Amino acid sequence: MTRTITFTDTDEGRRRFKLIWDGFRVGTIGQKERSPETMRQEASVRQSLKTISTNGGVEGDADGRDLQAGGGSVSLDQPLVKLITTYGWSVQWMPTAVEDAIDALDFVDASPETKDDA
Repeated sequence: MTRTITFTDTDEGRRRFKLIWDGFRVGTIGQKERSPETMRQEASVRQSLKTISTNGGVEGDADGRDLQAGGGSVSLDQPLVKLITTYGWSVQWMPTAVEDAIDALDFVDASPETKDDA
């Protein structure tokens, strides 16, 4: 099964993208044990999200990303979507970001499903 996550070029879409990107990379750091397969999945998620974003790095954070102008969509296999949400839920979000983080994670979790042809 494939899921398509579409981030719109709106304040909400840009905020959701930023929280998903930041939550994924911080959640990755928090994982105690990561197998080679898990690291390959992480790289696949990062590469996919990079296709719809630009380098948003600021001084002291060269890995920041911003949603590209016009927004964008990524299609990911279900295990990759699950990895995004699992890592996002593992982050100890600051109280000022927790409501937006919940919204972004619920948004990804509700992304439309497409059954793969067998």
